[in-house]
Amino acid sequence: MSKRRYLLLLPFLLLSSCSHEAFRQYFGNMEEVSFSLPFSDIDQKEIVSEDWKNAIEAEREQENTAPSGNNPLPPKDPVLEKTYYADIFVLSTQTELDSFFAQDGLIATEEEKKEYGFMPSDLFYVIVLAQIPEGYESFKRENIQSTDDKGNMIIISDNFYSFSSRPEINYFFIDLKYDTEKKEHVSAFLFEVSRKYLSTISSTTIRPVYSWGKK
Repeated sequence: MSKRRYLLLLPFLLLSSCSHEAFRQYFGNMEEVSFSLPFSDIDQKEIVSEDWKNAIEAEREQENTAPSGNNPLPPKDPVLEKTYYADIFVLSTQTELDSFFAQDGLIATEEEKKEYGFMPSDLFYVIVLAQIPEGYESFKRENIQSTDDKGNMIIISDNFYSFSSRPEINYFFIDLKYDTEKKEHVSAFLFEVSRKYLSTISSTTIRPVYSWGKK
């Protein structure tokens, strides 16, 4: 088993929140990939964005907030009033994977087709293709360290998880930053997930959410 795939076999992690404790079940280490479909074809599931909008508005309203050269604040515009979507693919068989790569309009590099073109026996793929608004860019947040159930150190991306109290919802956070040179575009994210989670993850259980400011 490769080192990258070894790191994807994850336990429950215990986190505290305010006055109560809740378990978050994380699903692996995310890769940003070049997969893309035409922007207008992405229409499966609305990306929840209210928290993201509120965070931007709050930052804009702060007195003496000076935009940085690398991350300037854009002017208020209709982008905050628009709805954006993500297409979600949960692929667990070679047939499903072949169908994904055979989609009309799909863009993928030959290197990525070679790397992800065969379904592993112990894993399945979760692929999210998300619309990104004009003036913004997605980024991969820093991974965090944890331990597995044997005490081994592992690395995870903490933007895809479910709560033990609501395992029927899998939250997928799409991290955004300002980039005034960017036009509307599609970003793609891929997780390799242990098959032990296959019964609890589907395209209908995943909720895409814009996230703001977490590095």
